[in-house]
Amino acid sequence: MKKALISILAIAACLVACNKAETVNQDARKAVRFSVTNLGTYQFKSPTVALGETGNASVGIYAATLGADNIQATVAGSALTPATPIYWAVGQAEDASTQFVARYPYAAGAAINDGYDIPADQSSEDTYSYQANFMSAVATSTPATNAVAFAFKHPFAKVQVNITNNLGADAAASVVMKQVKMNATALDLTASPATPTLADTKVNVNAYKVSDTQFELVIMPQAATAEMDIVVTTTLGSIYTFRISGDYTFAAGKVAVAAVTLDPVGGTDGNRQAVGAFTFSAPEEWTNGTATTVNESADPVAGNYIQIGGCVYITADKGDEAWAHYYNMQYTAENTWTITLNYDESMTDDDSGKGFIVRRGTDYWGMWTGSESINETYVLEPTDDTHKNIKLAAAGNYTLVYNSSSRIFTTITRNGDAE
Repeated sequence: MKKALISILAIAACLVACNKAETVNQDARKAVRFSVTNLGTYQFKSPTVALGETGNASVGIYAATLGADNIQATVAGSALTPATPIYWAVGQAEDASTQFVARYPYAAGAAINDGYDIPADQSSEDTYSYQANFMSAVATSTPATNAVAFAFKHPFAKVQVNITNNLGADAAASVVMKQVKMNATALDLTASPATPTLADTKVNVNAYKVSDTQFELVIMPQAATAEMDIVVTTTLGSIYTFRISGDYTFAAGKVAVAAVTLDPVGGTDGNRQAVGAFTFSAPEEWTNGTATTVNESADPVAGNYIQIGGCVYITADKGDEAWAHYYNMQYTAENTWTITLNYDESMTDDDSGKGFIVRRGTDYWGMWTGSESINETYVLEPTDDTHKNIKLAAAGNYTLVYNSSSRIFTTITRNGDAE
């Protein structure tokens, strides 16, 4: 009996000793400490954003040798706290280094070298912001240091289009960058910045409208090609096309800023003002990129504008006969159109051809039967065989303001002799 009791006590003592040793070994493991820099967290507005991810302010952490595979961690200032602690390996030497990788924003199920597609339609704020805020980081540390500092970098490139608009109230409605590579068969997060392997597919990218005068889009890093036109379309349908000339590289973490000017398009005679060249520069948010020059790709195309044609001209040398040109009025406010031009009935010897008419597309307006001069009280009517042309009292240089809703010239100002 005594021998049995001694054996039981010995076994119990042994079990206590083993449990104590395991507890000591577990407590002796050191949790890795993390911090972040260069990361401006973004809280997404909607619950579902690009790629089907849930908006958050958290990071995914990878450390293959420590068994960490996309561990979600919360950002708070410069602190980064994993939801599940990441420990240094048991028996790891104090000076043995480990590579850590981080991805922001966190994406459930994301691997360290997955394929990645940047959406071609970035017109919504959530879609654009997700790509603009995507960042990654790589860091190496040891148990002795026990401090992993992630310095995040942008793996993609940004294009910003700043618009000087000389079209009055006809604002820029959309900006599209054509034939851009937006798909990566793999995005290697172990590189700094992350390195994409680009697919050959090219798409047209719709930019995000920051304001009436600024549009932005995010693309994969790549060399520019001659087909990468930047196309600006206005609310009235005018189209301005720009093309990169010379070599240029859209680099990771860098932003190319294009300053473009939209000038009024001339009439139907092809007398159009050329689009000025512009250069790429870089804003303060990301590191500077290399500058290059881009030029117009084609003549701009006039949109749904009100036009005036007849015994009128704009250039100092009227040259052609009456009715040879239709000139676009400038859209200056809602339903309000303005133009300054020269009026001269002597441009034709045909009495039926003296004066002018107003048109928009295939719709034409002239004066009511019996009226051969115009003031602000006349409503323009659709033209047919019974309607006469609009006439002004005398030749000269005039500024006309037209209301397209009421079809009335609200202002007719004679500035002096024809220019």
